[in-house]
Amino acid sequence: MKSSMRTLLVLLVLGLVMVVGAQTALALAPPAISGFSPSSGSVGTVVTITGTSFSNAVPYFNGTIATAYTWVSSTQVTATVPAGATTGKIQIQGSNGTTTSATDFTVTSSGPTTRTVPGGYATIQAAINAASAGDTIEIASGTYAESLSVDKAITLKGAGAGLTIIQPTAGSNAIAMSTSGSAGNVCALKLEDIGIVVSGVGKGINAGDLSYVSITLAGARIDYGLGSTGILLGTTGGGSTTNNAMSVSNSHIECVPTGAETSYSRAIAWYNSSNSTLAITDSTLTAEHYAVRLACPGLVANVHGSTLTGYAAFNLNSTDTSITIDECTLTGRTYWPSDGGNNDYGTLVMQDTAVRTTVHVTHSTIANEFVGPDATSYETLINSTATGDQPAGDRNNKVYLDSATVLTNTNRNYAPSDVQLCGQNDHWYIDGVEQGNPLYPGQNITYVSTAIGDDANDGVTPSTAKKTIAAGITATATAGFTIQIAPGTYAESLTVGKAVTLAGAGAASTIIQPSAGSDAIAMSTSGSAGNVCALK
Repeated sequence: MKSSMRTLLVLLVLGLVMVVGAQTALALAPPAISGFSPSSGSVGTVVTITGTSFSNAVPYFNGTIATAYTWVSSTQVTATVPAGATTGKIQIQGSNGTTTSATDFTVTSSGPTTRTVPGGYATIQAAINAASAGDTIEIASGTYAESLSVDKAITLKGAGAGLTIIQPTAGSNAIAMSTSGSAGNVCALKLEDIGIVVSGVGKGINAGDLSYVSITLAGARIDYGLGSTGILLGTTGGGSTTNNAMSVSNSHIECVPTGAETSYSRAIAWYNSSNSTLAITDSTLTAEHYAVRLACPGLVANVHGSTLTGYAAFNLNSTDTSITIDECTLTGRTYWPSDGGNNDYGTLVMQDTAVRTTVHVTHSTIANEFVGPDATSYETLINSTATGDQPAGDRNNKVYLDSATVLTNTNRNYAPSDVQLCGQNDHWYIDGVEQGNPLYPGQNITYVSTAIGDDANDGVTPSTAKKTIAAGITATATAGFTIQIAPGTYAESLTVGKAVTLAGAGAASTIIQPSAGSDAIAMSTSGSAGNVCALK
């Protein structure tokens, strides 16, 4: 009996040892992946991985750890494709070893990646070429002699606008955008804390005739030359584009002359782009021509807390443009070296083909900057021009000012008003109250200057002024014209036979002084009921 009990005990011990040994062997077996589903997906996709021995399993996608995963059991793990993952094998790393899948998981979108220059790439262009849409390229301090080509949505982030500088060779563009985006997939370029220096005809950013493009400057700076443009989107003779956007905040776009360039600099020039928007906030833009030149039908612009200075601070030349300006300083330069000192525009200009333009200005200063002793000018602050290029019919441009907006123009000699709107049905208002328009409904001015005029001139602009007042009166074929007379003494005895206004630069500055014993002005024609012969 004792022998039988001893035998039974031995058998039980041996069985227990075999079971424990089998379990230990199973627990110590390395993991193995039998499959996964789905076989492809973008960042954020949840993947189910099946196999054996997933003890404390941690999944990896081609070497990038899955930061979100769930250990369901020893035979199943679910994992989310992490940012930065690329196409390749799935790995499972457990307490009992590591295993790799037999096939690749295909990442259809790797998500935004930050790339570094020069740490990860020797040049900015090399980083751009390697980047995917949405990536950020962080660029260390230094000057990079590169002319970049951008064909995808990307952010270039520097160490500061004065520390990280892109400076191509003279005459080259710093950045050329080469590809349009599409609805829902805008080709967006953002410059953050970075500087650009270009010279000659080189442009800071040249976007050409592209659609669905976005350009953003944040804490950036573009220094450009006299013959060029800080940011160019579209071309004057190019095709129509659409759905573009530009945003400039806490940035500078400034003309820095070198003395070896031509004229016509523009901080921003934008042409032929419909359904587009512009925002300028807390920024400084300067130009030797137009600070902002907009010829985009239906463009909506908002400008806040910014300073714009140029031949004209704004030049608007298209249909249905809407501009809102708040807490800004706009300054127009009277002197323009390349055409003898004439500025026949103004600080805020709606040029010849501007139709149905609406401008709202609040809490701002609009000024004229007199530069150079030879300057002669309309010297207007807000102007809609009218030449043979203007469209037929009503133009319907409207300007709305509030009483907190200051018009500063101490140098006005020629212009009868700081605001002169030359198009038919152009109007302007202060606090909603319509103001008088000395040029409404058309540009009825003949210019006279004893200093620079010539009676053979047409008298249409200050630079083509008549020399004598008599010639100016003769040149006005219809009643109602204004003869704008520059400072000087005019030794004339005038005959007036039509309604006319003689507007000088001041009673002590513009003087009519005929020879002794002669009348200064003789009126020669009677009017009629409803048609008074009015001399002012």
